[in-house]
Amino acid sequence: SIKKTEDSLKRMGNTEKELKGEVGALEIEIAATQKDMADLLKFRNKEEADFKQALKDDSDAADLLRQAIAALSSFYKRNKMDVPQLIQKGPEYAQDPDKAPEASFSGDYGGRKSESGGIIAILEMLAEDTAKEMAEGRADDADAQEKYLKQNGALQATLDAQEETKAFSCSVRSEERRVGKECRS
Repeated sequence: SIKKTEDSLKRMGNTEKELKGEVGALEIEIAATQKDMADLLKFRNKEEADFKQALKDDSDAADLLRQAIAALSSFYKRNKMDVPQLIQKGPEYAQDPDKAPEASFSGDYGGRKSESGGIIAILEMLAEDTAKEMAEGRADDADAQEKYLKQNGALQATLDAQEETKAFSCSVRSEERRVGKECRS
């Protein structure tokens, strides 16, 4: 009976060493999982801050575009001018339509007047593009948040399982110690 008890104590001692090793490994895994969760949160917070800054920048740009549109429209209305439109004209040939005109500048240069008329239309298109970019950014951010929650949930489940395994290993080790003490008495 004493020999059996001694063998049992020896096996329990070996099991205790194994369990200590498992618990140590689990503590390392738990620390790694917690670090992964912290890194994931840090990355998501940075991503969120970048999104908010981009959204603010786009919003400011859209406001400036609307102000420019209003200022130009007011200018044309105040000066009783028609809002010029972008007009694309082909080259005008003085004599032979199959021959390009000679490149010579004579007279006063009047600027590129035909290109200034569509500025309001261009600004409106830019404002629309900015609004679309903001909507896409919101959708991308919502998708990133959903992915973060899914990844964080998986990491939390892993952490819970690791802590549960550690708690079980520690309780087995405690039980073996208690049994070992009773056997020695």
